[in-house]
Amino acid sequence: MSALAIAGQDRFTLADVSHCERTALDLDTVMQDSFFKRVIGIWNSKRGTAAAPFRRDIDAFDFPSDILPRLMLIEVLRHPLRFRFRLTGTKADQIHERNITGLSSDDLMPAMLAQSMRRDFTDIVESGRSQWVELLFTNIHGHRRQTRILRLPLLANDSTADDPRIGYIMSVFSFQKIAGIGV
Repeated sequence: MSALAIAGQDRFTLADVSHCERTALDLDTVMQDSFFKRVIGIWNSKRGTAAAPFRRDIDAFDFPSDILPRLMLIEVLRHPLRFRFRLTGTKADQIHERNITGLSSDDLMPAMLAQSMRRDFTDIVESGRSQWVELLFTNIHGHRRQTRILRLPLLANDSTADDPRIGYIMSVFSFQKIAGIGV
């Protein structure tokens, strides 16, 4: 099944996206979603009293099997600042219709998504804060999909208390079909 395919013959690919709306969600509400609550629980258990866990503390095998396909680890590269996908779950690859492991966020299509990701990733690196966002995609046929994304910072393995650099971003997403237009 192809990107964002939810059921049956329903096909929704990023290549067909004509519009994308981004909404920042209140991080306090993430705990109301049982799927993301489990991710936050694992992240919190790994960070202890630190602002974020170190990358070395996160192991994909810590996550339940329903989360793994929606998990991505994005490496922060500096000079110049850019972002490379180091681990991508199978659902992420389906959405992009190819394996994106090893690719830069700038390599993704459509360009509007790549630009939005770059802005969001840069904000995480500069602020050190987590993000909880919703993207509403509309394709050329008027079909819509809602994607919720939780992005959590991970400290670089060589970070110190005096230099707490974000080295990775852990991203987990869920998506659903939106009733209404073109569905």
